[in-house]
Amino acid sequence: MFLRLALVLVFLPFFGWALTGPEPAEMNASPGIIELEAEFDVLLVRGDYETAKEIDIRLSRMYNHRLTQIDTGQIAGGECQIADGPEVGFGDPGITDSDFVGEDIVVDTGPVNAFGATTDSAGDIWVAAAGKDTKVRVYRSADFGRTWEQTLWFSHGVDVSQIELVYGAGDSCSVYVFYLTSLNSGDLWVLRIKPDSLSWQAFPVAVGPDTVNDFSVTVDRDPHHYLYCFYANEMRTGRTGSFTRSLDFGKSWEIPQPWWNCWDPDVTYSIGATIHCVWRYAATGREIHSESNRYYGRPQRWGCYRLVSGTTQKCWDPVVAQADTGTEWNSRIWVFYTVARRDTTRLDLGYAHSADGWGWTTGRTLGDPFLDEWFPDLQPYYGSPSGYVHLCYNTGGKGTKDKTVVHLRCANALAPEHWSPVLKMNEPRANAFFEGAGPKVVCPANSPHQWAGVLFSYYNPEYASGVYFDAPWSRGTQKGFKGSRVQGLSRRTAPARTQNKWAALEPWNSFLLDVPVSGDYTCWIYDAAGRRIRRLFSGRLDAGFRSLEWDGRSDQGEPVRSGTYFVRLSGPAGLVRARVVVTR
Repeated sequence: MFLRLALVLVFLPFFGWALTGPEPAEMNASPGIIELEAEFDVLLVRGDYETAKEIDIRLSRMYNHRLTQIDTGQIAGGECQIADGPEVGFGDPGITDSDFVGEDIVVDTGPVNAFGATTDSAGDIWVAAAGKDTKVRVYRSADFGRTWEQTLWFSHGVDVSQIELVYGAGDSCSVYVFYLTSLNSGDLWVLRIKPDSLSWQAFPVAVGPDTVNDFSVTVDRDPHHYLYCFYANEMRTGRTGSFTRSLDFGKSWEIPQPWWNCWDPDVTYSIGATIHCVWRYAATGREIHSESNRYYGRPQRWGCYRLVSGTTQKCWDPVVAQADTGTEWNSRIWVFYTVARRDTTRLDLGYAHSADGWGWTTGRTLGDPFLDEWFPDLQPYYGSPSGYVHLCYNTGGKGTKDKTVVHLRCANALAPEHWSPVLKMNEPRANAFFEGAGPKVVCPANSPHQWAGVLFSYYNPEYASGVYFDAPWSRGTQKGFKGSRVQGLSRRTAPARTQNKWAALEPWNSFLLDVPVSGDYTCWIYDAAGRRIRRLFSGRLDAGFRSLEWDGRSDQGEPVRSGTYFVRLSGPAGLVRARVVVTR
């Protein structure tokens, strides 16, 4: 008996390839640390998340989990380039054939390797697209995707194969652009952008000799938000994955928590202090696993892993989301993934759902049995406890003559298997092969009818072609008026049934507008190159006629040169643009 036990103890480590999930961290728990850990747990139970995070940050320092902050000047020898302003001007906003009525809206027209998207607390949509020229271009829409402006671009001089964006509010309101370069067989970086000033900083997340093939990121919604990154080396089995956190808005990252047999990682924040991770089991490629951490992703706080796929066939690309309802212990969770039917090239979407992350209903399928479905993306709607999640995916096939399109559907936490009828978001043919440019769901705050929009690329056999936006809230609305001239100004109507009206008063620098909907608005002056010159107003406007004035000066108080300038007002009623000609 003793001999048999000894043999098991000796040979057990060699079967590590069969393990899955996070590896327990080794901690030297002194009495002071034990007391803080207990206090941290009590604060989470009470729901005092702000104080709990203060304890968490102290514990991270005491455990020496943090990596040393790396100078951002080390980006490819300091060759990271950021444009002064948009490279694409506005053109003539007063000349337009039609307003947004559900047609594809162009974000980027060039060949793309990958793109990502997110929304901020104001409802603006942000997109970053990596082109074949090694540049990553960042775009923003302040009117629910109807018009887009390029805000900046950056480049390491190498290809970028994957991009993900998240937005963190609170203490450091920022848009975070995570991107995977080809340097060192996969270096992962993050660019932090301030939405108001467009100032930026870049920080390394996972750089060095080890390969990174895939990653996923999320952010919690606390005032002092954390960033969470889950990445994997898909060239091997064993210790393939890593999970890490940033407790200081991307500046530094904790020493990664090792993860076993992880491919295709995906991570999401849910409610309270809970993080969910899903991944494909690397040892077989036939299982989707899930694990949750209800302590802000702290080491040694992960629950038991769950098998959430109901298939013995090959499966991959899992995505996870949790409805924004109830408490973190009782809020519906969905996991979607792609299945190769009977291990053939015929593809289907499988999914599982759970009320609490412990017990799962598995083996569910979605889609047309006679068509392929793949590239799923899943996002909850935040902003009110609606309980909705939105799903988009490719439908059609990968053959040379298949008419691939992107479908959008939604479900509610109260009926997790009742999915809305299909909405087709584009005409054939969507990008069928390049995963980094697969369709993405975005759920802007205060979007019409609390619905989502979709970003996607079109097909090209050698690359994904462009980035386009479409959303169901435009369907069935009337087309807007063509741009009309009013005393030297032009008007572009918002998609609402009542149009914003601009008129010029005497002198030229006074503007009268009819605000159809009360709400928070921002008004900027841009030059012909698309650079922001002056912020005229930011705040609440009540419905009715309001007057704004511009003294012909920039934010720095300097008189502007003669030329054409554009006034842009954005808010809940949509977007209004006007053109002004300054002569001195």
